[in-house]
Amino acid sequence: MVLTSQSLRSTKHRLSDQGVPNTELFAVIEAGGLGGLLADEKATSSDYQAVKALVSGEINSLVGFQFIILETRAEGGLTEAANVVDSWFFQRPSVGLAIGIDMKTEINYVPEKTSWLSNGMLKAGSVVRDEGGLVKVQYDKTA
Repeated sequence: MVLTSQSLRSTKHRLSDQGVPNTELFAVIEAGGLGGLLADEKATSSDYQAVKALVSGEINSLVGFQFIILETRAEGGLTEAANVVDSWFFQRPSVGLAIGIDMKTEINYVPEKTSWLSNGMLKAGSVVRDEGGLVKVQYDKTA
């Protein structure tokens, strides 16, 4: 299944059914998901949308979701298995930042190397604060 405006409406319905307000809604997808949306006439046609997605080549918001496009990275990104991508749709207050070690920076002179050593540390991760405000949507990025 490719990411379409119908799957967005279904996801919006799931969030609304769980009592999630229509404010601060975000969708984290990758470029293949954006391609699927740009191929969907209901997402790009001015007959259905006020935003002219094909003119600018991007979709900023649709069905109340603001889109965050994560590119493919060597260190990771969205979970993918056999071209099926796990994308996430959520309301901002439903997720948060958990900090284990706050940002700490050290600068030391190392005489043996006649140079300065700069070191920065931060231990943090994401945390789900409200399970009801988060929906995982899987789609095939090659379809």
